[in-house]
Amino acid sequence: MYCLLCKKELEGDYQLCPECFVELTKNDPLWHCKGFSVGESVPDLLAKESIVVLSLSKEGKGLTDEKTIEEDVTMPENPDFEDAEKIFWKINNHMKHMGIGTYLEDAKNLELTVNDLLNLSHMLKIAEDLVDFKGAAEEETLSRISTTYFYAYLRMDIVKGVDAKTIKKGKRDLYSLVSRYTKMAESVKPSKGIAELNRGFLHIHLHRYKDAVAHFKRVRDFEKKPRVLSDIGLAFEGMEMYEEADEYYTKALKIDEKCIKAWMGRASVALYMRKWGAALQFASKAISLDPNLPEAYILEGDIFLNQGLYAEADKAYERAIKLRGGDKGWLKRASGMFRAGRWGAALQFIDRYLFIFPNDHEGWVMKARILREKGDREEAKKAYKRALEIKNTSEIREEMKNMA
Repeated sequence: MYCLLCKKELEGDYQLCPECFVELTKNDPLWHCKGFSVGESVPDLLAKESIVVLSLSKEGKGLTDEKTIEEDVTMPENPDFEDAEKIFWKINNHMKHMGIGTYLEDAKNLELTVNDLLNLSHMLKIAEDLVDFKGAAEEETLSRISTTYFYAYLRMDIVKGVDAKTIKKGKRDLYSLVSRYTKMAESVKPSKGIAELNRGFLHIHLHRYKDAVAHFKRVRDFEKKPRVLSDIGLAFEGMEMYEEADEYYTKALKIDEKCIKAWMGRASVALYMRKWGAALQFASKAISLDPNLPEAYILEGDIFLNQGLYAEADKAYERAIKLRGGDKGWLKRASGMFRAGRWGAALQFIDRYLFIFPNDHEGWVMKARILREKGDREEAKKAYKRALEIKNTSEIREEMKNMA
């Protein structure tokens, strides 16, 4: 194994030598990991946080040598509109090669290597310099850039050794970039409705469900697209309009009976309506279509948990954890053990979860509840305070107050 930057031979499973790690991360106050300050420039943080925290695999969809992209995607001295068009076209192709999709929702499934992120950092800097050439980038390119920033936004919850204020600022900066590029994609005469779909997804993320439905319904021929119909169902589900949600999920399945998102949606709606048999049937269908989907096993676990079937729920969550992207299962296992009154196991699982997601307020609230039930009130207060540092809500404040 060789260092990605200086090519020096390394001992062990590393991607950067210590000297290059220090050089790459020393100028950035947004990140404080392993005693080094890293990441002021938002485009740069994509590389920084992944090098430090993600334990990325060496296999990736990106190019094998970052200099290939540096040589291919270059900025002319006095670029004109035609130059900008060519550069954006190259950026789009390279991002596509890395597996960067055009839909924000796909960001959570990305698996990028350090090398990919170094390449992305280089291309994003150039994209920033070219944004004044309005219309030079197509909807697809701008949407891929937006997805890249959303990927970084989602990864903020796993950054270790950073104070809550810095995390909030980083997330806020990244989210503004996601929104900016999504709006730009809308403004270039969208051809595929990608931008409208992404705007709808952003509104769901912000719990603005009515606005989400409005954006989804502006996607061309949305009635014929199972993915869009499923997204509309998800928005109605967020509004607790379960019959309307199920109606749209069902419409999606009439077009494509293999639409996993629709089966998951129907399972979720049935869960909320306490129709356990139907919920399990729909969740099982989703699993049969994709046995490697951790969210399906987590949903199956939730169905068992709400029936008080703690052992079955724990098995489902454990299956999710064994799959890529299933780490949220640790929080679910902790919740299941908490409800079963098994405080020791619950604490073990929540500590494992918080090791992976140290900036998730839900994890700290769960830990506080477990400690409270164990009788360790002082430690419970500390956990509540940590949750409030990350997300200060009336519900958390009230829960902490009631413990006093």
